[in-house]
Amino acid sequence: MAARADSSLGEGWTLLGESRVNLIKNFSIIPVTLAKGLFTGLVVEAVDKPIFIESIEVTFSNGEASELRVRSIIAAGSRTRKMLLPGLVRGIRTVKIIYKRVPTGGTATVRIYGRRSDVWSR
Repeated sequence: MAARADSSLGEGWTLLGESRVNLIKNFSIIPVTLAKGLFTGLVVEAVDKPIFIESIEVTFSNGEASELRVRSIIAAGSRTRKMLLPGLVRGIRTVKIIYKRVPTGGTATVRIYGRRSDVWSR
């Protein structure tokens, strides 16, 4: 499956994955492969229902990990701020979204987008 871009975020943003979330678990892990590229930033989108994002834990291709604090409610159809990853450019192994569902019932869909680095295309 080819990575899908989102033009509303601007050039260079690619869909890394999505997950259905519910009240049973408080996190989702989205696998990302090095084949998707190298990245400099992330954005999380609440597609159909609001969700409280506590933080995002990113595990990089080299095994290092970083936690990006969010601590805010993301309304349905909205996104987090654009978050920079530590370091110049990073390959991502997994993205763990730690959340609390806003009590609206049912499940919610979250998407994670990565800002591709153009360093290697020059």
